[in-house]
Amino acid sequence: PASDVDSLPVNVLNQNSTYQNTRNISQELRVTSPKGQLFDYVAGLYYFRSTLRSSITQSGYPVRYELGLPIPLGQTLNTDVGTTSYAAFGQGTLNLTHRFRFILGARWGREGVNANTIGFVAPGDVAPFQGDASTNASIGAYHLSYRAGAQYDLTRNTMVYLTYTEGFKGPAVNDQAGSTSIPLVVRPEIPHAWEA
Repeated sequence: PASDVDSLPVNVLNQNSTYQNTRNISQELRVTSPKGQLFDYVAGLYYFRSTLRSSITQSGYPVRYELGLPIPLGQTLNTDVGTTSYAAFGQGTLNLTHRFRFILGARWGREGVNANTIGFVAPGDVAPFQGDASTNASIGAYHLSYRAGAQYDLTRNTMVYLTYTEGFKGPAVNDQAGSTSIPLVVRPEIPHAWEA
């Protein structure tokens, strides 16, 4: 679809055309124990694959109102992105009494991203209004995240708990950044959290 890029009432950047095709596949296999045992558990395997193909054209007259020159500027960015993720996970609950229990869970896996963007001056324009350099980058990371905690039922309707979690936010490729000062490859984030 086409839209007004800058949302201004004057004709500065009034063409923003986007084509996008995304395909995803996700599979999960899970096994679960019966509830009410001394040790309850859930475990499984996970797989995800995504492909994205897009083309973005932005065009207009950004210097008309600054320099008084009606010079058409714009660029087209064609992008292909592939993302793959797989993991093994499990969580167990040790029921020491009918009120008190320990919880321990973990997830191990890998996430990877590769992206390729080809940039060029948009048809009918004389130059890009921002960088149109082509980029090609990939990054992958293995991870082990986990969660541990304890729970105690004070009453039938009231519970207290304490957990600690180390998570994982996967890597990315920022292949359409508007400035060379923005990192092309975004490394994974490892959040840590206490909860009570």
